Amino acid sequence: MTNVDLQIAVARATTTQPTYDFITGAETTVGRPPSRPPSRGEPFRQTARRMSTAGHRDAPAEPEIDWEKRRRELDELNAEVKSLRYAIDNGKQEEELTKLRHESELRDARRKAEEDFKQKQLAESEKSKALRQYEALMKEIAEVRDAASK
Repeated sequence: MTNVDLQIAVARATTTQPTYDFITGAETTVGRPPSRPPSRGEPFRQTARRMSTAGHRDAPAEPEIDWEKRRRELDELNAEVKSLRYAIDNGKQEEELTKLRHESELRDARRKAEEDFKQKQLAESEKSKALRQYEALMKEIAEVRDAASK
């Protein structure tokens, strides 16, 4: 690189660097060549601010009735939102209660089925015990009759 190329590169780097400090919001002059005019940034921003705020002041003011109407509409919408949230919450609670009732009924049905099963098993075991006793007695009677007939 020649001396002229180096000077051009340095000049481009200093002229293409940003001149606005984003942290402080102020113009920076470090690295700016003295022949370059100052940036229009701040005066332009001030003018833009004045124009944007002036536009609101110069615009015809809306009647107070419109503001009241908008406020009432907003209040009505807020009330409707609250009412819908309440309805949704109620629906969720009803759903939970229905689910809990269903689970409770299911547990009760299972418990009753288990109790019925145990009672049936107990009845069958008592029946089979009684049947064995009956058979044992019948056998004993048959033996006594056989012994008496001989």
